[in-house]
Amino acid sequence: MKKVLLLILFQAALSFATYVAVLETLSEKKANITRNEKLFLTDKLRERAGVVLPAYLGYTIMTSENIRAMLPPGKAIEECEGSCLVETGRNIAADYVAQARVGKFNKSFSITFELYETASNKRIDGFTGLGNSVDELLALIAKKADAVFQKINKDTHIDSEEDGFSNISTGASYSGSFKNKFILQIETNPSGALISIDGEPKPQCKETPCSVQIEEGEHRISMVREMYQKKDTIILVTNSGTSLTANLIPNFGELTIAPILTDGIGDIKDLSIEVDNTKNSKKIIQLSPGKHSIHIEHPCYEPINFDLNINKGRSLTFDKPLVVALGGLELSAEKKGVPQSLPVFINNQQEGETPFTANVPVCSQIAIGSKNNLIPIKIKYHQNITYIHKIFNSSSTSFEPELSEVSFINDGSNAAANFFEGQQIIEKLEQYNIGGRAREKTMQIEEMESLSKKGTNLYEKASNNDKWYFPAILQSGRLLITIADRIQKQELSSKREEEKFAERIKIAQELIPYYEVAMTFFQKAISQARTKGTTNEYVKAIEEYYINMFLKNCNIYHQIQTAFSTSPLPDSALVVREYIGQGMVKDNAITATHADLEAYREELNNRAEAAKELAIRHCSDGLKAATKYAIKNDQVEAIKDLIHNLKK
Repeated sequence: MKKVLLLILFQAALSFATYVAVLETLSEKKANITRNEKLFLTDKLRERAGVVLPAYLGYTIMTSENIRAMLPPGKAIEECEGSCLVETGRNIAADYVAQARVGKFNKSFSITFELYETASNKRIDGFTGLGNSVDELLALIAKKADAVFQKINKDTHIDSEEDGFSNISTGASYSGSFKNKFILQIETNPSGALISIDGEPKPQCKETPCSVQIEEGEHRISMVREMYQKKDTIILVTNSGTSLTANLIPNFGELTIAPILTDGIGDIKDLSIEVDNTKNSKKIIQLSPGKHSIHIEHPCYEPINFDLNINKGRSLTFDKPLVVALGGLELSAEKKGVPQSLPVFINNQQEGETPFTANVPVCSQIAIGSKNNLIPIKIKYHQNITYIHKIFNSSSTSFEPELSEVSFINDGSNAAANFFEGQQIIEKLEQYNIGGRAREKTMQIEEMESLSKKGTNLYEKASNNDKWYFPAILQSGRLLITIADRIQKQELSSKREEEKFAERIKIAQELIPYYEVAMTFFQKAISQARTKGTTNEYVKAIEEYYINMFLKNCNIYHQIQTAFSTSPLPDSALVVREYIGQGMVKDNAITATHADLEAYREELNNRAEAAKELAIRHCSDGLKAATKYAIKNDQVEAIKDLIHNLKK
């Protein structure tokens, strides 16, 4: 009944004014323009209409509230497009109706504006144009809209009477009157709202927070922001200290995607999310009220789909555990073509021995022989892969062939006596089993190094005898290699897996200085052999050990790279609980955990890449050394195999 009365009153007023309706701007979906921007364009068109068609000439520019009030039940402004534009104008009792549409043309925005007379169903005028931004569309409106609205005003005139002058009067003395103006501070929570004052947009205040100059008195302030309800308020401005702060009411629900990564496998940043078949890069998503379909993928887990119904103002969190994705693995080991039975470790847990077949997580760490001996294979999602692990020496790591054995005969000389006393020291070193607490381990290593220095002095004395020079140099290097071997096989002190991981990395890095020093011994002997033209079993063994030092260093960095690149992340659920235990609310704890895990994974990837570069450098240095001294042996071939794997 209220609408009927309003329509009667509105139609009764038509005889006294010409009503012009500028409907809300429409846009094509591909234009990707926000509702706030469309409202701003509409307000700009109404502003120009009000300037060209002022009220004192009998024109009324209808407001959004007038238009909505006059629409028939069930009719929306958004439906006013094309042929129904004039019909809509009649429904709201407008004499003229206009509307703009925004589209996309190549990489630019296009705007089309049309003005119709409702009585005659005739298009009066319009304009089209292109712009690279909404600001450029506003400039087009400012430039072209006035001429269109003037087509309404051009027929409004006063019939002239007989020519002549009459009622001539002179101007009175001038005494100007002014209204006070003040600066109004406007803020919204959240910020970023568009502002209009008394129905007119303010270009100098495109989004909050902002300041505007405004006349003294009462004003109607409208604030609109994408995904929030429009806020209207009346404010009385009496001085420049006046400020307005408004809390906008969300017109959406919020979904947080925070699934639990089982056993810490994978990285949360690798999640791929689709909402209603559209990719979404955010983990916290604003959704319009109603039903939505959600699709989540992760390279380490099975994809998951679910439907969601969310209401305005609600916050929901998806924190269910994801199901680990599996692939098939067929793993075997062989030495010189002969099958070998070696333990197989999946994510640091022994799961069987070679030959080994099983379904395993696609993001697994896989080791063979020992937990530290990671192998560079990638399990494929829902596919079977076959891998043959080739070894040269059952007691050594991948790619490391067996070293030649040489014999030493005691000829009763002083050099021989020094040499074989040094041999006794190597045998003592081989008996060490490093274990216990950190301090105890340090003391054991110090004891071994003390013995090594004694052995080095003995071998140095033996090397003064030409007959014993090459055997003594060979064993001087082996002293250091023996210490490194015992350090590598020490008991781990750590209990937690992440601590063991860090300890293994530290141990691997401690081996390199021993190999570097041993390398200098071997290189010196090879240079001496080339100078003298000496070739014997000791020189050949020294050549093997020399290249083997490059191979060991390369292998160490290769294993460090594999360890970093396949390291599992800490259990996200445990980290979340730890944050909550510190007093953090659940949503903030989830966000903080995701940030921590992403930073941790990025650091692991950076370290893996650095280790890979060092591995390639050591392998390349080994090949250069082999070329320099014309060395050809199994160690060189093993380096070629390893560098090939590193560069895949």
